[in-house]
Amino acid sequence: MSIENLIKRMEEYNSNEEDFSMVIKAYEYAEKLHEGQKRQSGEPYITHPLAVAMILSELEADIDTIAAALLHDVIEDCNVPKEYIAAEFNPFIADLVDGVTKISDLQFESKDEEFATNTRKLISTISEEIRIIIIKLADRLHNMRTLEYVDERRRLTNSNETRDIFAPIADRLGLRRIKEELDDLSFKYLDPATYIELSDQVNKIKVGYSESLSSMIDNTKSWLYENQIPNEMRIRNKNLYGIQKRLDDKENLYNMPDLMALIVKVNNIKTCYETLGLVHEKYKPTNIEMRDYLFHPKVNMYRSIHTNVFGPENRVVQYRIRTHEIDREASYGIVANWQAHKSDINEVFRKNIQLYDSIVDLSLESNDQHFLEAIYKELDTYIYAFTPTGNIVQLPIGSTAIDFAYKLGDEYGDKLNGVIINGEEADPLTELSQKAIVNILTDDCAAPKEEWIDHCVTRLAKRKILTYTQNNVTL
Repeated sequence: MSIENLIKRMEEYNSNEEDFSMVIKAYEYAEKLHEGQKRQSGEPYITHPLAVAMILSELEADIDTIAAALLHDVIEDCNVPKEYIAAEFNPFIADLVDGVTKISDLQFESKDEEFATNTRKLISTISEEIRIIIIKLADRLHNMRTLEYVDERRRLTNSNETRDIFAPIADRLGLRRIKEELDDLSFKYLDPATYIELSDQVNKIKVGYSESLSSMIDNTKSWLYENQIPNEMRIRNKNLYGIQKRLDDKENLYNMPDLMALIVKVNNIKTCYETLGLVHEKYKPTNIEMRDYLFHPKVNMYRSIHTNVFGPENRVVQYRIRTHEIDREASYGIVANWQAHKSDINEVFRKNIQLYDSIVDLSLESNDQHFLEAIYKELDTYIYAFTPTGNIVQLPIGSTAIDFAYKLGDEYGDKLNGVIINGEEADPLTELSQKAIVNILTDDCAAPKEEWIDHCVTRLAKRKILTYTQNNVTL
């Protein structure tokens, strides 16, 4: 790992011969400031910011973001004022570095208070500048990759934080590769015995499946080329933590169709559906529903067609069909087209990722600990529900139709007068099931009831109802 390799990697996606002097300057500046500092592994400290910058280069990050990654610890660890960075580089890079930096000049009564305050600072920046959390995710990923060198207490603390906060944020942003590696590294340290046992079991299954999957790949490629559909195929292995969660839900390890899914990449959306037809013609689909995330993307922008079929020896295998561009989006989410978006990446986040609205709302919470609790709830296990027109709404488990209505907007929550769930009239206090279709009925004369607060799960709905009822009393 070296600055030369970082520049070489950046040159692969910066075809306009951009000037990389800012990145080289940031590296030399950080190297000098961190001189003499060592990581727990004994390596020079500069290897860490360099590794973070390399992770971001894999996401094709812009020059300012790479420079900020190289400098991300100089405020906290080298006592360099933000103003110095702004003068030496530019104000935007200084803002990014400051956004990643912990609040170290305050006095905290406890570690919990310090963690809540720093976590709030970091997460609140997401609504202002998405690059800050992306740098932090890369920072956390490298720290998790080298977690073996720290003491056990810190390993457990970092692993819990990663599993509960950083991996879910990566998931909401569609950064699947980062999310799954963070999940698996946390799993490795939080439950090492189960991790090793499950890894051995999965590896044995992969050996048994390899011949069947190779045959399916060869057959599929042959059929597609016969129909003049250029394609690429690969096997996508499910991450261990994702498998363990499914086992916790009583699924059978040997019956998971997506344990080793077949990814088919074609040139355009039209041929995605032609490919689906050919696959179903050759391999009988199961009675489990086919999922069309091309037409109905997930809330983190994930798109693909999923279908489960009976392959050789009656093994159920999952196909995932998408275009080459969409395949990159499936791994890198919001930053998949970083070069195309450039300065518009924040606008893409605001328009396409529901996490933005949640964070904007939660930022109104005055208490840091309450904010942290609300974030945990927001990032916890969730359900997907649909509007009648097919738009997906992501909600925490246990959410009611009232939570759903306020996620759509005040004009639905404040005017909610009835609800139809899966085609049947229901009470607004009804807890929503996974994939429920929810039709909110409104009336200009309707108003939220204060007792609804006790039946809502999201802080958004609770706050909106309380604000409405208080204003109504005042009036």
